[in-house]
Amino acid sequence: VNDFNFFKSNEELSLIPFWTVLTITSKCNIFCNYCFNDYDYPLKWRNQRKWLWLQDYKKIVDILYKYWTRDIIITGWEPFSAPFLFDLLSYIRNLWIFIRINTNWTLLFDKTLQKLNEDFSLNLMVSMHEFNNKDYYEINKIWAKNIAWIDWLKSFEDKFEKKVIQLKKIKDYSNLTLDFLTILTPKNILNLEKLYEFVQKKFLLENWHFFRLYSTWTTKGISRTMINLAIHKIYKLNQIYNLDYKIVDSVPFCVTKNLEIASKVIDGELSPHHNVKTIITTDWLIQIMSAFDSNLWSIFKNDLLKVWQWDFVQKMLHQWFLPKECFDCKYKNECRWWSRMDGNIYNWSYSAFDPLGDLKNKQD
Repeated sequence: VNDFNFFKSNEELSLIPFWTVLTITSKCNIFCNYCFNDYDYPLKWRNQRKWLWLQDYKKIVDILYKYWTRDIIITGWEPFSAPFLFDLLSYIRNLWIFIRINTNWTLLFDKTLQKLNEDFSLNLMVSMHEFNNKDYYEINKIWAKNIAWIDWLKSFEDKFEKKVIQLKKIKDYSNLTLDFLTILTPKNILNLEKLYEFVQKKFLLENWHFFRLYSTWTTKGISRTMINLAIHKIYKLNQIYNLDYKIVDSVPFCVTKNLEIASKVIDGELSPHHNVKTIITTDWLIQIMSAFDSNLWSIFKNDLLKVWQWDFVQKMLHQWFLPKECFDCKYKNECRWWSRMDGNIYNWSYSAFDPLGDLKNKQD
């Protein structure tokens, strides 16, 4: 299942929804202000929207399998808060679909890890945005709305060490692998040296993926100055620790003057594990990763493959929305995509230039 090379090229992959992000709940037990899900579920709705029933998700999985999805990322806000998660995992496993779970870790107890290892072979993608107890607490404190929440959040002060202990156990489980996911917020960028040191000291992790902080309905995306700083820090830290960690989604190379460094740090929207991701929301709606600010159609009301082959989707996947400013850029085939979504948010067009880009840095 891990060998996806039976497709000859990304061109062939773009004809099918091979990777899918399946959102199974809008419930979460912590309140991160950088959460991507603010697009579909503003924070005021958090924990108020209900998930679908297990049978609904089985139907969705059947549809995905029919149209060649063979790699599913289970997400939510927090998927381990869904009471039917293990039943759904069993159903997916029996179809020989590879499983990844995107989680904040807080519900990964010993019994949970043991059951995952005994019954499944999967990848845990854990959000990592802190390197000490205080930081872990501060991330969530800002969303406390009343005394009850504040009292509950104080319990986070002793939870961080438990998180570290629990995550370190994963290396002892033969059927579980661990990746870290970190959104490049200004605070994380300023603390990258400390985060690198912490992760290497505690985990010696092979896979750690960095993500751009996108604009949402309530937050503004990362600034050009800060993402420029992140690129140079990641490049330098990778050299120091002999690593190859990447920014795995869309950032234009021309955000920095040194496009060669950018090419070594930014994996790009059209990297093999990113360009063909379908997203299914808890409202049954189909999205694509390149433009998850737009809902395409209900998965129950239209043939998924037909939706995938719609003119808009195929144009998105084949760079039809390439901004005119990028036509003659030396790096356009490496930079590959940039954020069509942020272009649309800021300038009402998917063909608009990414607001992070700086034409003065472009190399013709």
